[in-house]
Amino acid sequence: MIRRPFTRACASAGVLLILPAIVWAITAPEIIDQAIKKHVGETFRAVLKIETFQGPKKVSAHEVWIVGQVEEDNSVIFLEISEPEDAKGMRFLFRAKHKEKPEAYMFLPATGQTVPVDVDDPSTDVAGTGLTVGDMQPLFPKPGEKETLEKEEDEVLGKKCWVVKISASGGKEDRFLWIRKDEMDVVRFHQLGPDGKIAREMKVIEFFDTERGRSYPRQEEISVPGKNIHIKVRQEHGVFGIVVPEELMDPKTFGTYKWRM
Repeated sequence: MIRRPFTRACASAGVLLILPAIVWAITAPEIIDQAIKKHVGETFRAVLKIETFQGPKKVSAHEVWIVGQVEEDNSVIFLEISEPEDAKGMRFLFRAKHKEKPEAYMFLPATGQTVPVDVDDPSTDVAGTGLTVGDMQPLFPKPGEKETLEKEEDEVLGKKCWVVKISASGGKEDRFLWIRKDEMDVVRFHQLGPDGKIAREMKVIEFFDTERGRSYPRQEEISVPGKNIHIKVRQEHGVFGIVVPEELMDPKTFGTYKWRM
């Protein structure tokens, strides 16, 4: 965190030599806090093209609408599957608050019912897309977890990042986040398994710039080494700064609300 009074008050060469250490001293909880605050007020809508491969063979392809809203210490993501036909109309709602247990719900169009989704198991699959509950909210630490700064600087596609370690309760299945220093996005993610090896990895492979000069991930890849699974997720038709209806963010109404005409 930059402390401007230091830059105005320091006059001696000796003090100036130690200034960079003072300027860039930042803790992992501060990084997480800044990343959350950076995105407060953001809203977006896009279409996700998701392809899942096992080895060289494509095993599934999905088209999914995604709508998101970020508020202070609160993030909500809505998903609606439009392809394939057998999953069309299924909806999901993911709600997360900083240091609180996340919530997730699934709407089944065949029955018209909304049911809770197991959030205790981050590997819970989202309607056969290959995406999981854990993929939806990788940034927020859960109750009992601890953040530490693993590395002060690393690069992903030329973007300078902090590497933050989130230690899970019980000391197993730690997560590592590569967070961009400029836009505060998560651009790489490692989930360790009980054996300490990488169980799941996400990395951004392409960015795009909005008309306002904001840089967002365009395409990311997810791999599950132990199952030889590889998932490609590409964002298309992204729109930002939209008005998100309250009904779409509410577990009681998200399943039946007609948000697309």
